Amino acid sequence: MYQELFEAIGLNGHEARIYEILLASGPSAVKNILKKAELTRTNLYNILGQLKKKGLIGERLDKNGITIFFPEPPEKLGDLVHQAERKIKFNIENLNAQLPELRNLYYTNRERGEVKVRVFEGQETFSQIYEDTLHEGVGEILVWSAGDWTSSNLSPAMSRYFKDYVKRRAEAGITTKVMSTQTSEKYLARDKELKKIRRYWAENLPAEIDIFGNKVAILAYEKEMSGLLIDNRDFAETMRKIFNEMWNKLPKASAKKEE
Repeated sequence: MYQELFEAIGLNGHEARIYEILLASGPSAVKNILKKAELTRTNLYNILGQLKKKGLIGERLDKNGITIFFPEPPEKLGDLVHQAERKIKFNIENLNAQLPELRNLYYTNRERGEVKVRVFEGQETFSQIYEDTLHEGVGEILVWSAGDWTSSNLSPAMSRYFKDYVKRRAEAGITTKVMSTQTSEKYLARDKELKKIRRYWAENLPAEIDIFGNKVAILAYEKEMSGLLIDNRDFAETMRKIFNEMWNKLPKASAKKEE
């Protein structure tokens, strides 16, 4: 009845079954547990030992010297959950600490000529590209902003996503350099808060280009949104050099009053 719950908490199938038997039956001798468990005596003793180690059962001798196993209160299951939470937290922290070295190992051993390309169609898939920028461990994203697209192009869900994304990007300490035709007060007012540096780019582009880490994303917002994600160090380095060369020649964006 409760086996699925116990397994989700961290017990294996046999442990969950034996613990449930003891909860329902109360203190029991091995011979009585065996009748309900359908296990060999050796396997049962192994399982009882594991449950005891996890703090879910105890044992004592009755007046005849027979070992009796009894369940600990169900609240003890909470201890297992807390242990699992602490383990997960430790593993996350440990992984985050090791990611820079793992990432260096990954890119050092990749062939420079290898190119990975992924295509995305539709607004909902765009979040996968933007989330990728947060998980690359980069401190800077370079953006050629698309011409004159506005939030009216987006579904309500995607509009909410973008507002949340730019906040999380800034909170992650990522600086975003943007070459943009949008120089209105509305766009410039929050740039400092969102860790954006903007320069004026006169030409309207039909697609946005994002450069981060070893990746380049090309994102088209017109009609049915589509995107291309290119994962290649040489390609990204080339695009980054072109971007920076043009960036250094552009004027800083200044606010214009909106009509």
